[in-house]
Amino acid sequence: MSIWWAGKVAAGLFLVLQPVLSLALDGPGPVLRPLLGAGALMGALGSIVHLGHYVLLRRRAGALGRPRTLVTEGGLLPFVRHPMYLGDSVAILGFGLMWPTVIALVVMALGLACAVLQAFREDRQLAHTFPEAHRAWKAKSTLLVPFLF
Repeated sequence: MSIWWAGKVAAGLFLVLQPVLSLALDGPGPVLRPLLGAGALMGALGSIVHLGHYVLLRRRAGALGRPRTLVTEGGLLPFVRHPMYLGDSVAILGFGLMWPTVIALVVMALGLACAVLQAFREDRQLAHTFPEAHRAWKAKSTLLVPFLF
C-alpha cells in the first residue's frame, strides 16, 4: 500500500465522517442544505464509478496490484486510464462540499492530491509492466479526467 493511497482513503473517511458528526450535533443550516444534497449526490456518483470499475478490473485483470493483462476496454477505460481514482476524486469533492469548513477543504485538497499522485504512480507501473499496450492506450486516453487530464 502506498502513502498516496492511504492518504486518499484517510481524507475520504474524514470527509464522510465530518458532516455526519456535525449533522448529528447541529443539523444543517439553510445555507448548507443545497451543498449537502449536491455533495451527497457527487459522493454517491463517485463511489459508483469507483466500485463499478473495481469490479470490471477485478474480473478482467485478476489481482489489481499485479494485473495479468492490461484492461483498456469497458466502462470509462477507453477514455480514462484510472477511472477508479476519477470516482474517488468526485466522491472526495462531493464529501468536502457537504460541510465546507476550512479543515474539510484542506483535507479535500490533500485527498485529491493523493488520488492524482497515486494515479501517476500506478500509470508508471502499468507502463513498465505493459510497455507497448500502455503506450497505445496512453495515446488514446487521459490519466484521470476524460478529454482533459
